[in-house]
Parts: sequence; C-alpha cells; structure tokens
Amino acid sequence: MYRGNNKTAITSQEMIAEACYGLLEKKSLADIRISELCQLAKVSRQTFYSLFQNKENVIIYLLINNYPDEIKDYMKAQNTDEMTLEHICHCFAIYMDGTLPMVKLVIRSGLSRLLAIAFYRGIICS
Repeated sequence: MYRGNNKTAITSQEMIAEACYGLLEKKSLADIRISELCQLAKVSRQTFYSLFQNKENVIIYLLINNYPDEIKDYMKAQNTDEMTLEHICHCFAIYMDGTLPMVKLVIRSGLSRLLAIAFYRGIICS
C-alpha cells in the first residue's frame, strides 16, 4: 500500500478506495474485479497495482483512513507513549462507533480479519 506524499498518487488511492466502497455496498469483495474497480475509479491497472497489492489492501486503506479524530485526541490527552489495554479498548470503541457503516460492510463480506489488521496498523503502529 502506497504511503508516500505524491499528491497524484494519493488522489488515485482515494479514488480507488471510494470506488471500492461503492462497489462493496452492492456486492462482496470476491465479486469485485480489479478491472471494474479501475474503470469506476478512472485509473489504470498499473496505477492500481502501484498503489495497492490487492483488493484487501484497499479495504485496509479504507479502514485506516476513516479513523475518527477522537482517537487521536484521546491518545494525545493520555500524555503517554505506553499503550495500555484500557487505551486499546477505548480506542477500539471509538473506532467502531465512528466507522460502523464501513465495519458492517467488511463483516458482511466475510473480511472481519481485516479489522484487526487495520486497527493494529492504525493505532498500535502509529
């Protein structure tokens, strides 16, 4: 998954993510073709693969980039670098509350394992 600062790449990433979310509302991730996703996002397959390894990475991107600001505010207010179980649980509750429509789509598609990956990358590793 691309993590640089190139504005064009970031815009393309967002267009792909938005297209994926729209398609995921209508069908499962397994039924979404890369070519269909690229056509809807108006990007080439080459662009897709330079930004994401696969469709699951798009879902992780969506999950990570929809973190509510309250999580960042909460962690700053804790004034500590140590992540406790209480902090993790509190952040997860905020996350679930703020991203429920996306979480429902992910679970409905049988991709709940991606929630753990996204939560780990977004909270624990940030």
